[in-house]
Amino acid sequence: MNFKKLVLSFTLASAAILGIGAVHAACTYSGPVEEIQTDGTTIWVYVSPPNSHAVPLYVYFFKTTNGEIAETINGSLHKNVTISGTGVCPTSGPYRYGGVASSIYVN
Repeated sequence: MNFKKLVLSFTLASAAILGIGAVHAACTYSGPVEEIQTDGTTIWVYVSPPNSHAVPLYVYFFKTTNGEIAETINGSLHKNVTISGTGVCPTSGPYRYGGVASSIYVN
């Protein structure tokens, strides 16, 4: 086996093992649910920072059309949740979009 084939084989094996080439962005955030909104199809859930004893300076919001996640969201108003979305968690602005909700856990 020549050197080029050896390097190519090593590179492909490394990519397969390390997952190079596949980006899996996720925004996971925990806190109390402040508000839930819907238009009949999509549900948006707004989660404030944990241990916020005043008006929060920002909220993370996630959306979903998944029935199971929507049902869990509907029962979580003013409860602490851990929610994961498909977006990358922004770090600035009053409304921070976490993407489409992929899972939610009510604490």
